[in-house]
Amino acid sequence: MEAKTTTTAEANRQLVVGAIEAAMAGDMDGFTEALHPEVEVHEPDYLPYAGVYRGKDGFMELFGKATAVLDFPTLTVVSATGDEDRAILLMTCKLLSNGEERHITEHWEIEDGLVRRVRVFWFGLPE
Repeated sequence: MEAKTTTTAEANRQLVVGAIEAAMAGDMDGFTEALHPEVEVHEPDYLPYAGVYRGKDGFMELFGKATAVLDFPTLTVVSATGDEDRAILLMTCKLLSNGEERHITEHWEIEDGLVRRVRVFWFGLPE
């Protein structure tokens, strides 16, 4: 019987979902271990924390700003897919301002087994 091998697509999906799960559990070291040293996160212009955040410190700065908008304990990964160089997440999260749920899609580009770039898209703007 052959041992089951993990495909690159599955490994990329697991990397990103594992990073989110670590952050949700309060394990920020576990989260940042998944990040490339030169990681970039691109947040859309319509968010109060819009911009490009670079490096692990930039990612942590972004996380701090996003916690003023999102009720992170309500964050749920609805689906996650991977391919040879990326993972795509569909998530839901409630807003702190009014408790309304928003859908968020994130495209995570993987380089050398680490998250190199993240692009974020929202369905329904925060207030």
